[in-house]
Amino acid sequence: MERRAFLKSVMMNDYDLKLLGFIVALQGSLLAVAVAVFNQLNASRARKLNILAYLDSRDKTIREWATDVVKEIDAAIALCEIDPRMREGGSVFNDRLKLKQNLSTLTDVGRWFFPNDSPEKYGTDKELAYKGLRPRVLDPIVASYRFVSTINYEDGDKNHGIRRDLIGEKKQFVSEVQIALDPRRRADARRAL
Repeated sequence: MERRAFLKSVMMNDYDLKLLGFIVALQGSLLAVAVAVFNQLNASRARKLNILAYLDSRDKTIREWATDVVKEIDAAIALCEIDPRMREGGSVFNDRLKLKQNLSTLTDVGRWFFPNDSPEKYGTDKELAYKGLRPRVLDPIVASYRFVSTINYEDGDKNHGIRRDLIGEKKQFVSEVQIALDPRRRADARRAL
């Protein structure tokens, strides 16, 4: 008899079975929703991380290019400090020519990262990369090229003003690159993840 009472106590009626089924189904549904939300949040975070990785890669390339520009402007500044009479025949002239070549190349490479503005309005007769208005970040390189072109390779005393101008262009360039890369914004974006 005792066994029968025990079995009766553990057996469920239809209502209890339906209620248990509903609770199990509800738990399963809630778990599925929670997993879907978790996966969506992870996918969103993964997309953001992929975008940041792409921007980091792009910015790394721009930083390498900008480093080359700064090195060339620094070399031009140093060339202004040299007394050409103390160097062997024509070496200041040759150094000036090499700096002009490098600055010209770096200007064109910079166009890959910073295309001209308003190409449909200005310079429409030019090649694609040269149509429009040159971006501000490239202006100090072009100005440095022009200053290097005026370095006196016979009398170094005439280069002090050019040296000051080149220092100003370098500062302007570094500031423009910092604006373009916006390292503070990138740090804030990383912290937000």
